[in-house]
Amino acid sequence: DLQSLNKASWQKAFTLSDLLRDSDRPELKRDQELAKELAEVLQSELTAANMDASRIRLRVFLCKCLGEFEVPVGLPQLIEAARQERDAKEIDVRYAALESLAVLVENVGQEPMQQEADLLALLKETSREFSEDRDRRGLKGELRSAAAFTLGVIGGVEALEELNGLLVDPYPNVRYNAALGLAR
Repeated sequence: DLQSLNKASWQKAFTLSDLLRDSDRPELKRDQELAKELAEVLQSELTAANMDASRIRLRVFLCKCLGEFEVPVGLPQLIEAARQERDAKEIDVRYAALESLAVLVENVGQEPMQQEADLLALLKETSREFSEDRDRRGLKGELRSAAAFTLGVIGGVEALEELNGLLVDPYPNVRYNAALGLAR
């Protein structure tokens, strides 16, 4: 149904994200084929770049779905979603992708994710994003905060070095998540 890409697709993705969090359905979290299909739909949506509100919500919930898996099949698409900002509307997608990456790290494990150079590069880049535009400073701060949180979940020498630098970020949530990550 998600591949039909209509105005109700985001609601189906929302329902699927709930099912993936359901402790009575652990087999869904390990379903590589389902993860692959969802990653393909997300890739298609990222490529299409449709800025309609329902398509933005679809990308948000596809990210949330991919984070719930115990297999990293959708990692490249989550990284791309977390990086892509052609329009301010996509900040919600970026934030959802960053949150989902933290969940995916928890589900897959720290060690394999510490080896993902693209993931670490994304988190470092995002943790250094600022905006000159007064209206977007808070949004960029929240993205940096989510990146800091994810770095704390990943752990490892590289992430810890980055977190140490974030302790002086001007945005309080970034400093908090950096301190939390270091404490982990």
